[in-house]
Amino acid sequence: MLVPFITSRFYLKRLCAWVGSSPRSIGQSVSGLPRQDLAKAACIDVRPHVRFYCKVPKKRHAFTSSMFSAGMTRKRFEFHRARSPLLLEAVEHQPKGKKTNIIVPDRPLSHSEWEDIRKNFGESKSFEEIVMNKIVKNIKDVNVAKSFLSYLVQRNGTLSYHALMQYLFLCVSGEHHTEVMDTYDIMKSCFKTFEFGTATLIIKGLGKTDRWRDAITFFYDRRRDGLVSIRDYCGAISAATSHGEVELGFKIYDEILQDGQVPSQKIWENLFRVCINQCDHEEKLLSMLLYMRDNQIYPKESLIRLIKSWFESLPGQKWRGEYTFAVRSGECHNCKTKLESIELTEEEYAQLKDHVKKNVIEKSNVYIKTNPEELERFKKFMQESGPFDLVVDSLNVSKLSKNRESQSQTLLMVIQKLKKRFPNILVLGRKHMVRKHKDQQNMDEIRKIAQCFFTENISDDDGFLLYAALYSNIHCKFLTRDLMRNHKASMQDPVFQRLFFKWQRGHQMSINYFTPSGKFGFEEIQSFDTIIQKTCNSWHIPFDDSETERTVHEIPQKWLCLTRVSPQDRRMRPE
Repeated sequence: MLVPFITSRFYLKRLCAWVGSSPRSIGQSVSGLPRQDLAKAACIDVRPHVRFYCKVPKKRHAFTSSMFSAGMTRKRFEFHRARSPLLLEAVEHQPKGKKTNIIVPDRPLSHSEWEDIRKNFGESKSFEEIVMNKIVKNIKDVNVAKSFLSYLVQRNGTLSYHALMQYLFLCVSGEHHTEVMDTYDIMKSCFKTFEFGTATLIIKGLGKTDRWRDAITFFYDRRRDGLVSIRDYCGAISAATSHGEVELGFKIYDEILQDGQVPSQKIWENLFRVCINQCDHEEKLLSMLLYMRDNQIYPKESLIRLIKSWFESLPGQKWRGEYTFAVRSGECHNCKTKLESIELTEEEYAQLKDHVKKNVIEKSNVYIKTNPEELERFKKFMQESGPFDLVVDSLNVSKLSKNRESQSQTLLMVIQKLKKRFPNILVLGRKHMVRKHKDQQNMDEIRKIAQCFFTENISDDDGFLLYAALYSNIHCKFLTRDLMRNHKASMQDPVFQRLFFKWQRGHQMSINYFTPSGKFGFEEIQSFDTIIQKTCNSWHIPFDDSETERTVHEIPQKWLCLTRVSPQDRRMRPE
């Protein structure tokens, strides 16, 4: 029998999430445990960016990586989901999709057998679509699909576009080349236009057959009309290179850039793969790496393995690749090469500051959450009190403490610790933070060691934080756990989005652990830029490993280190 403390559904779900068991199995294992140990396990509440502390024997991993590290968003989501009973119940009671009672056999059927199935289904118009979907997703047998299409022709006198498209998908995925060519001929004679998905299937499917040149012709006809997607380019390049036309593949790649499209990882994989053991296209392949650098694109693990193989296969160049990581000092762990600094140049900083001012701080809808008088008052405050060494988002920092009564005390402790490193600190907050008497006392202490500016309660203080940090100086840091996703997205120009993200990673501080007793620590700012880097004898390429899910607001943690082996190194290296 469960002890009284965890008989409630709320705490039982929390305890199950903590120990990784089901409610049924947990009842037997906890019946003899002391009440206080169960309380420690069930009352755990992990907050984002905050390291986990408790006396329960089972240990939990802390957020030891940077807030921008790949996989951190997923970790925060999983922590919250595992400890949110409401979210767990929502997932458990998520409505299931509507099921159909059609059973499609895994063998070809005669006309009469298909007719019997249709009669059992009823007179619904979706019969054809449902059966084709089941054949494609579950049966995956082209002969079953053929027998069903034959039945449709005998019954209706023709085939619908959707049925042929589903059949084409089945043939392409199963690499039934003859059927792909036949289906293309039928669809070409019956329909004048094709949807994007169907056109992609035609290019991909024909590209693997002896009629691959028809795929190239079809691709260029679509491109002339402006109807191609990046998948179509990928299919055309694959068709050319798989039949020995590497030059044509690179020609189509150049057309991707001319058309203003961004190449996909599969396109790069294809071109690096066909060039292994040859150096004819070395300059073009290296330019692809520089393109990834300029556009802050990180190769996936499948691509990075091909890049490594291509470098190591270059005749007479003796490249050696190692998978590694960068240390906090900003060096490659493998070869000790100093990586590029995260700091912006004076020119980049000036451009970013001007762009943020026009497109983020002073944009047309800035007054939705503030007013002109408040913004002008803040600008005047900055002129009189700035520049600052550090800008603190006080509302964000104070909420590290779950207890509202101690939030202002938490903020005071953080500011006192920061004062030792940053002489001139600006604390940004809202007016409601100084209403309570206890808060007023703590805020008075903060005012003695830092400058304070309080906005209206409805104001969006992120804009004020960005303005203060950018207009102080190039070395000014800011403290917040907010990842500024909306502000980055509001910049329409990708160049300035990348500049902003680089500046953010080099200047944003966060608190990476906090305990109820008041102990906390700051996450160190990364000193190096996570971007493809090149020297005369080395390449350093950050990449996405297959086990980590990375969002666009995060950066990879794994690197490929490529070094050119000198004659002396080759003599010292054991055979």
